[in-house]
Parts: sequence; structure tokens; C-alpha cells
Amino acid sequence: MSVHDPRTLVVYGVPAKMALHDVAGTALGKTFVLTEHNRDSFEPALRQALIAFAKGDATLSGARFVFIRDASDFAAAVKSAPYTQVVYYGHALEGVNALLPRAGNRISAAQLAQALAGTPVAHLDLLGCQSASIAAELATLVPHVRIGYLRSKRIDNIECDPRTVQVVRMTIDPQAIFHFGSPVP
Repeated sequence: MSVHDPRTLVVYGVPAKMALHDVAGTALGKTFVLTEHNRDSFEPALRQALIAFAKGDATLSGARFVFIRDASDFAAAVKSAPYTQVVYYGHALEGVNALLPRAGNRISAAQLAQALAGTPVAHLDLLGCQSASIAAELATLVPHVRIGYLRSKRIDNIECDPRTVQVVRMTIDPQAIFHFGSPVP
């Protein structure tokens, strides 16, 4: 795939609220919350963080990024173009087998499978904390799709301008992405 491959989609929900610190590590008494005001600075930082997390995967630099709130947003984004690779960045609820792109809005494995039905998606990475259980369930519902997942908590590091809460830089602590299903050709 080329660097500007339009077949890759990244959908993301609201990241966890994080306490802001200055460069010395002193708490600033403010919390980072994703809003309409700082989303334009968050997306490029997320793109760079995901590229680094995926060890330079060039398909992510040309990916379309879409903020989602619920299962219908996920389905609309996935069906909006002939994507072959989709990455979900957000919360996962291990004991419930659901994604949580926004408080109170769960997306079940069945809803994910329904959204993927009839699409050319061959690879879906669920980059939510401890997403193994929903990935396993989803893999049984869509056996033709390779499902990536994380076995442990994902740690995000967001650097913001403390005055404007605009995102300056973001990193995701490295960890392996495990898979159900066969490798995508």
C-alpha cells in the first residue's frame, strides 16, 4: 500500500481524561478532555502516535480519521468507502465485550460484525485496553477478518499547551498487537 492509501480508516472515540503536567512533571490542576476546540490538534498528534505505535506503518499516514460516538457512527464510517483496514482507538470494556467510544455508548461484537458485513474490510485492529475478549468474540462472527487486539492497558501520553489545552504531542507506550485470524495478504 502506498503512503497515501485511502483504504485505511481510523475511528476514534473520547480518550480517557488525563491530568496535565508541566515539563518538570508538576501537576497543573487541569485535565485534558477532548473537545471540538482541541480536536483539530488531537488528530494529527494521534496520527503520529499511531504510526510510531505501529512501528512506522505507512498506511496510517494516509488514513482517514473519523471521530465516532456510537455503533451507528462506526457503521457509517466503515461503509463510507471501500476500506480494507480499520483501526479503532478508544476504550474497550473487557468484562462486557464492548467498545466504549464515549461514556454510555457501548458497541458490541455483534454490532461491529453487522457494520463490517458486506464491506471489503480484511483487517480490524481494536486498540482499546484489554480488548482480547471482544476481539475473540468478533473473530467468531467475522472469520474472514483478521482482528488485532491488546492484552493489557494502553498507556497514552498527551502533551498540551496548558493555556489552550491544544495537543502538542502524543505518544502511546509500546506493546504488542496480537491477532485472531490469518494474515492479510
